[in-house]
Amino acid sequence: MIASPKLFAVVLLVLTWADRTMGNTPTPSSSPTESAYPSEVPSVHLTASPSASPTVLAGNKDGGTGSIIEAGSTYVTISGGLDNTVDGEFCSVGGGGNNTAMAKAAVGGGSDNEALALQSTVGGGHGNTILLNAEKATIGGGSSNTIAGRRATIAGGDQNKVSVWGGTVGGGQMNECEGQYCVIGGGSKNKAGFKFCTISGGKTNECNAAYGAVGGGKFNKADGKFSVVSGGTENNAKGRNSVVSGGTGNNAGGEISTVSGGQDNKASGKGSVVSGGKANKVTQGANFGTVVGGKNNAVSGEYGTILGGENNKVKEKYGIAGGKNAEVTDMRSAVFNLKEGTATSTRESQFYISASALSLQLGNRDVFTLDQANINVLRDLLAGVPARKSRVLENAESSEIEHDLAARRVEQMEAAQAIQTQIDAQNNQIEELRLMLVKPLSVA
Repeated sequence: MIASPKLFAVVLLVLTWADRTMGNTPTPSSSPTESAYPSEVPSVHLTASPSASPTVLAGNKDGGTGSIIEAGSTYVTISGGLDNTVDGEFCSVGGGGNNTAMAKAAVGGGSDNEALALQSTVGGGHGNTILLNAEKATIGGGSSNTIAGRRATIAGGDQNKVSVWGGTVGGGQMNECEGQYCVIGGGSKNKAGFKFCTISGGKTNECNAAYGAVGGGKFNKADGKFSVVSGGTENNAKGRNSVVSGGTGNNAGGEISTVSGGQDNKASGKGSVVSGGKANKVTQGANFGTVVGGKNNAVSGEYGTILGGENNKVKEKYGIAGGKNAEVTDMRSAVFNLKEGTATSTRESQFYISASALSLQLGNRDVFTLDQANINVLRDLLAGVPARKSRVLENAESSEIEHDLAARRVEQMEAAQAIQTQIDAQNNQIEELRLMLVKPLSVA
């Protein structure tokens, strides 16, 4: 039979009356179970096991309905609720339904929560569980959250899991903390798989190396030790100490490499940088190479740089390229292609510009432009011809106009010379006529 607490209280009162009638008055030092006063009798509850007998245990308090204080439990409390269970010493359930607290653990309320580990706590919620070996772990609330690691914390959310020591999940849904002392702030389906990993939020992000971090975004991975992905989509920081700041589909695979943003960019060389753009890459082995931006640019030479543009290639050390379809195939050369077609270096230490015109301005002087029409002037200057042409350049006059003026001056000089020749001839004819006229007079 199952006896109620009221029945036990009546029995105790009868026994107390009998003791008084026999002169056996209890002393103040008597234990609670020997007290003669009903107000000092602790609550009585049966254990869950059919074989356990009804007992009154020191310091126990049961204010619930259908609740269970297991045999041997001491200094435990069930403040209220329905079908709650405590098992061990110094454990408590504040209320709710079907909650369980063991071994100095506590469940504040909610339903179907379990604090099974030593000094563990479940504040509330539904279906939250702290497993047996997860000592000093805490679940604040939420639903269906699980902790299997010591000193771990889940503040709330749904279906979050911490399986190792010191891990923390702030909230969100279906996040998993599998590395010691890892942190997931929130979001959905994020996974921190190594020690000291951090994922602030986002969706389906992963930290797969120690001390890595993902700030947010979607489908991002920090696969390198000490690597960081700040945000974006489908980015991966693979190299040790590598960084992807954002964008889509970017990959920082080299050690201490960086991709600042853009789309489908790759920095595979050690210390390499791709600042942005699309489909730009610094290949593996091209250490400390840089692509500033643009599209489809590639650096495969160490310390090479592409300033921007499209389809440019730097294949040798210390090369520099810009524009479109510029190729550096020689060390320490720079190629800038500003025309259609391809411009390729031809020797080391070459500065190669392919353009329709080159304009220069020194100080406040007029702009001087070299193009196909007047390039010969520069060639003549470099060959050391006429100083007057040098003066033309110094005065920043147009070489083509000066050339025309010089030709015209030659023509004018030739015309003047022809006119002077005609004048001289005419003067000779006049002199001959004068002599002819003077001679007959002298004969007469």
